Amino acid sequence: DAPLEWKAGRNKDLRELTLQVDGEVVLRFAQAYGFRNIQNIVRRVKNGTCAYHYVELMACPAGCANGGGQPRPPPLEAPHRAALVEAALVGPDTALRRPEDNPLLRALYADDGFLRGGPLAEAAQQHLLTNYHARGEASDQQ
Repeated sequence: DAPLEWKAGRNKDLRELTLQVDGEVVLRFAQAYGFRNIQNIVRRVKNGTCAYHYVELMACPAGCANGGGQPRPPPLEAPHRAALVEAALVGPDTALRRPEDNPLLRALYADDGFLRGGPLAEAAQQHLLTNYHARGEASDQQ
């Protein structure tokens, strides 16, 4: 009934989990990160001495940023996809208009609006632009 706990293996990039039912081992899992651990697991599989039933392998030390088993994205077909999206969103009967003709934008940029004075005015610059500045080195103390 309790959650299963991962146990550290021989190093920080190898974790093991064992599922037991009535004291009998049913399944063994492993997560192995980095080439050294991958080579050891593959060697054990080839020799027939691997005790794991399921293994997650990632070449990146400490695991890959997006996680293991991420599918590869389809080949880039940006122009074709863009045309399909545009055709789906903008039908043949859709009237095109300029952004400045949008009544909501007009209200935002009006003299009494939130971004009064237009897109290049001080209010718009203050609320819509990001300023970056140098920071000192990060420390563990906060």
